[in-house]
Amino acid sequence: MKSIFLWIENYLNKARRIFVAVITTLVLLVLTFSILGGVAGSFAGDDEVDTKNKILYLEMSGVIVDQPQSGPSDPVSIILAGDSQPNVYAIRDVLKVLDAVANDTNLKAVYLDVDNLSNCVAI
Repeated sequence: MKSIFLWIENYLNKARRIFVAVITTLVLLVLTFSILGGVAGSFAGDDEVDTKNKILYLEMSGVIVDQPQSGPSDPVSIILAGDSQPNVYAIRDVLKVLDAVANDTNLKAVYLDVDNLSNCVAI
């Protein structure tokens, strides 16, 4: 009877040691990769884009409206359109972007691609 309890005690001690070793290894791996990621991130370059003498290509697809619809949409148009709801741009947002681009002296030109704008009639 004593030998069974000794065997169980030895087995549990080994299992505990293995469990502690695995958890310790995982914690050390996470810490190591966190430190390495932080060091690598500190050497990353700036995300600033050089706009000197560049052309801004602005492709718009969807619909430009005076005021975007707030609230629930028409259920029939949702069913008919399915998942292909067009992008909706407020005219004030488009004008803000164009004003900001017009004031940017680094940009050489703006190419405004409006081929994909939809013709919709608001009722």
